[in-house]
Amino acid sequence: MAVNVRTGEFKDPFNGLKHTQSKTLALVNPKSFAGDPVRMLRALRFVGDGYHPTKKLLESMKENASLLQELPPERVQSELDRVFASEKPGKALEVMRESGILDHIFPEHLKTVGYNQRSTHHNQLLWDHIIGVVNKVSELNPDPDVRMAAFLHDISKPDTQTMLPNGKASYLGHEDKGAVVT
Repeated sequence: MAVNVRTGEFKDPFNGLKHTQSKTLALVNPKSFAGDPVRMLRALRFVGDGYHPTKKLLESMKENASLLQELPPERVQSELDRVFASEKPGKALEVMRESGILDHIFPEHLKTVGYNQRSTHHNQLLWDHIIGVVNKVSELNPDPDVRMAAFLHDISKPDTQTMLPNGKASYLGHEDKGAVVT
């Protein structure tokens, strides 16, 4: 979008105003993420603030997610801080999973997706429980570090599972093992 300051003419060749009003996050240039992979993390921040990614944007994220491994860790952390500071970081984390970005930034979390906790304390799959905790913590505390801690709190549960005689599982020590991972 642009406005000619002399004439007042408004130009919007990519329907940016329409996308902004509908909170749609669209890809303008198919080479955007390849040109600067940090844009994928910025897109996640917008998702956390209520924007909805288009199918084309998600597909491009999937195609380019591996490029995030080339970024300096400080750039990734800086953008992740902004993602966790967003209004609804749980939504951004879901898109992170759907787009394959999770595989490259938090590969340790892959084993939590679809993981049945078999627990008397939790009736959700582990990933769903983690996202629920992030959502609840985000309602109570705006600190991105606290929200990140909520995201990482059960990261090592799959590595510490012990089956009990009643068919339920125990995860003694998952917090200690998770502290080493994070």
